[in-house]
Order: sequence, then structure tokens, then C-alpha cells
Amino acid sequence: MTAFLAFLSIEAFFTLPRARLRVCPRCGWLFVDISRGGKRRWCNMRVCGNREKVARHRGQVASYEVR
Repeated sequence: MTAFLAFLSIEAFFTLPRARLRVCPRCGWLFVDISRGGKRRWCNMRVCGNREKVARHRGQVASYEVR
């Protein structure tokens, strides 16, 4: 099973469009950006995107509380 998954990932790396192949900065997963503008940042908005936005919001709220 591991060898099969490795084969699929190598095949995908060479066959998918490189301009749209991205790495999620939050979890490190590879994903293909299929958005219209090509500016997708996270592998999944529900998981990584939401966590990133919550972390950014908490940082902003903490900076307001210090003032």
C-alpha cells in the first residue's frame, strides 16, 4: 500500500501542472490549486484556512488588549 501511494504521488508530481502545485504552509500537504485566480493558500479552507484565520484574529485581539 505504501509503495502504491508513493507511486501515485510521484506520478502526480510529474503529470500535474507545476504552476498550480502548492504546499500548504500550515500542514505541509501538497495540493493542486484549482481556483480561478490561482491564489489559493491552504489545502483546505475548513481546516488549515480556518485555523490560520483564527490564529491571526487571536493575535490581533491580544495586541488590542495590551494597549
